[in-house]
Amino acid sequence: MSRNIGKKSLRAFLWTLLGLVLLLIAIPILLYVPVVQDFAVKIATQQVSKSTGMKIGIGKLRLGFPLKLKVEEASVIMANGDTMLTSARLAVDVRLMPLLKGEIEVSGAELESAFYQLGNNDSVMWLRANVNRADIDGSEINLKTGRIDLSTVDIDGVRVRLRMLNDTTTTPVDTAQATPWNVNADRITISNLAYEMSMEPIIDSLGCMVDMMELRDGHFDMATKKIYGRSLQVDSVTAAYIYPLVGNGTSTDMSTDSVTAVESDLWTITADSLRLTARSGLYAQKGVRPAKGFDPSYIEVSDVNIEVDSFFNKGTAIRVPLKNLSANERCGLMFHADGLFEMDSKKMSARDFSIETLRSSLLVNAEMGMGDLLTDRSLPLGLKASGRIDPKEIIMAFPDMKAMLKPVTPISLSADIEGTPSLLNVYTLDLRMPTLAHIALEGEISNPFNPEKIGGQLNIDGTLSTITDKQFAFLPIKTVPALSINGTVDYYPQKVSGDVVLMTGGGKLAGAGRWVGKAESYSATLNLHDFPVDAFVPEYGVGRVTATLTVDGKGYNPLNKSTYIDADVKVGSIVYNKATYSDIALNTTLHDGNASGLIESSNQDADASARFDAQIDGDTVEWNLNADIRNVNLQALGLSPTLNRGSLDLTTSGRYNVAKSSIDARADVSNLTWNLPEIDIISPQPINLSLVSSDSILNGGLVNGDLDLKLSSDNSLFGFMDGLTAGMKEVTAQMDSMRVDVGRLHLSFRISI
Repeated sequence: MSRNIGKKSLRAFLWTLLGLVLLLIAIPILLYVPVVQDFAVKIATQQVSKSTGMKIGIGKLRLGFPLKLKVEEASVIMANGDTMLTSARLAVDVRLMPLLKGEIEVSGAELESAFYQLGNNDSVMWLRANVNRADIDGSEINLKTGRIDLSTVDIDGVRVRLRMLNDTTTTPVDTAQATPWNVNADRITISNLAYEMSMEPIIDSLGCMVDMMELRDGHFDMATKKIYGRSLQVDSVTAAYIYPLVGNGTSTDMSTDSVTAVESDLWTITADSLRLTARSGLYAQKGVRPAKGFDPSYIEVSDVNIEVDSFFNKGTAIRVPLKNLSANERCGLMFHADGLFEMDSKKMSARDFSIETLRSSLLVNAEMGMGDLLTDRSLPLGLKASGRIDPKEIIMAFPDMKAMLKPVTPISLSADIEGTPSLLNVYTLDLRMPTLAHIALEGEISNPFNPEKIGGQLNIDGTLSTITDKQFAFLPIKTVPALSINGTVDYYPQKVSGDVVLMTGGGKLAGAGRWVGKAESYSATLNLHDFPVDAFVPEYGVGRVTATLTVDGKGYNPLNKSTYIDADVKVGSIVYNKATYSDIALNTTLHDGNASGLIESSNQDADASARFDAQIDGDTVEWNLNADIRNVNLQALGLSPTLNRGSLDLTTSGRYNVAKSSIDARADVSNLTWNLPEIDIISPQPINLSLVSSDSILNGGLVNGDLDLKLSSDNSLFGFMDGLTAGMKEVTAQMDSMRVDVGRLHLSFRISI
């Protein structure tokens, strides 16, 4: 009996064990049954939603053997609705055996119509991203070592929209420990990418469309903080960067509290090859209408090609060996550039940087320290450049300069400049325009970036070929003859001095002077030796001049008693209307309101001398003048077409009030002898002239022997002068009619005689 009970118990135990085994086998098998999958998904999503507050929805989930997962119409929405993730279809094929080793190996994965949103319309950052399709062909994930290996990733139809508002809140530092993932990818492609961004008040809008991006042999290592790509190629980009209107009152301060990065925290990014092509690119100010030519507020380029080899970046350090940069600018310029650009925390530099257009070229080596040019006076600066610039391309960029630049020949230039924002040493600055001009500068410039304090000393050496106003319409004279110039100019705020020599046509002009603005102080010396004035202004009849001019003074208002002037002119020789005159001197002084002067000429047709003195008191000037005109021949001087010569003695004195425009003057002419065609004027008796004028009255007189002529007017002297034109017309009309009407003369001149 007991044996039967034992057999029954063993049989029951075996059946129970078998049932448990079958149940354990059946449960995983049931997971592949669609009805069970739907039930399990429903329960799972309800529980997760209940515990997290997230709204999770899965339209359909299927698990195929052994681990082929397909999810359709999935969505995850945060409780506040700000963040969501949706996808129309997700398929993942996971290999079973590697899971037993703690590795995830995916044969392939597909994602269709995915959408991700972070934030909303009221958030500081609002991100929306759509992906039409993503395919992953072969991937391995090792959870123990944190390694991810991707074979091929293809992403198509990406649209990203990002809007950021100004937020000065300090971003907290994430101190949580994270798995140092190491991601490797053989090839990643992104096609049909559209990116939109706005970040007021810095970026009004930034839009970019890319046909294809491809990364090959990429590595992302969180442990060593290194990112590497063997090649990154971006094709057929269309981009536009629009910035807000400058000066609209909106603050552009986007600064936040910063933390200096530790060297070990910096990421290192390297790439063997970077390539980019673009159909078009735009950098413009919002609402601007581009001007003709090159407009810095509206820069538009097309047919862009960029090639970079051996790119490096770590923190502020960046190295960009630019193999090729080519583009066409809206104004018509086509340019190509290559060279090395480097930057670190101390400086940035461009080495062997070549810029070429169809007609121009420029080679630049430059460096600049990192800092503010306006505040850091010790910032190192350097520039070495050489090249050739065709004026036709300058005209393309700046059409308004066409008239000025059309006659200009191609410009060759070289520069060697080094220093700081406080002082730049100009070792060489040389500009050459063959057959037209050459100028070379060297010296130093202080405070070059501060217009209020800029100054310096420059040595000038240059030549100029003959140019005319037909070539350069802006010239104030018809012709500038071929000349050479050299000298030194010192300029500092409110203080200028220089010493310059100009030579032309065998003549020489040498000048030296100084000017101090605040003190209103000045001095100058000008020496001319056989200088051809008529080469510049032939219409004045002045030919070659040999002379010396010196002036020293302080103040600009002669009515101010603190003003003083000492001026001296000595003319060794001067050609006037083809006649030569010599030994002419003029001396004048003004001190403490007392002025005096003397002019002497001992030439046959200009033999005269005059001496004057004046006293200045406030707005009133009193003067005395004595002139001895021994012989003046106006015909010989070219001032009269017929005989017109003579001699006389002149004495005049008077008072003039500048504020009231009133004058009281006397003049005496004696020993008058004057020869005119068919008449000789000889006056043995003196001629006495008088003039009294105020703002409403004019009285004049002329006395010569028995002649006593009085003139009066209810107008001032200056009003009378304005009416002379009408009066002379009346005189001419009466002479033509051979009738004299004194009444009409009175009305025309507004005088009584």
